[in-house]
Amino acid sequence: MQNNTNSTVALKKLITWARALKISETIIPSDIEALANLEILNLYNQNLTTLPNEISALTNLKKLYLASNCFNELPLVVCRLKKLETLFIMNNTIDNLPNEIMELSNLKELVAFDNNISDITNIVKMKQLDYLILSYNKLSPEQTRALEKAFSEKVNCSNQKIDKK
Repeated sequence: MQNNTNSTVALKKLITWARALKISETIIPSDIEALANLEILNLYNQNLTTLPNEISALTNLKKLYLASNCFNELPLVVCRLKKLETLFIMNNTIDNLPNEIMELSNLKELVAFDNNISDITNIVKMKQLDYLILSYNKLSPEQTRALEKAFSEKVNCSNQKIDKK
């Protein structure tokens, strides 16, 4: 019973956070049961720099869209969403993905183009990925070759933003 109570409290805090940021009820519903069963969360273009820990209460979440925000790092709370299958984080300024991303064992799609990612150490280890887009990041030619070797036709990492010296 305690876990259910904690979850309800977290979901209520999440609703409060969303309303404070004027995030629409069509995106984050006010109904606790609907929110608890949410499978898709689209926080596209909300000017976010971080996410509240209460996001982890969305235990049924399968698809998370965080594109076109102001993240310079992937919020670690995302890595606690164990059922997550799809993660869209394009058009941010994310430098690198944390080690914890490897805990997302159900993640099949990672779309992270147009960021500043320069380290693929964690990504290469995520063999379960079926779809990976890392175009317009800061990967070296060696890194793009390593990704292409690891994921073959499942990856697009063209057009890197390599500093010309």
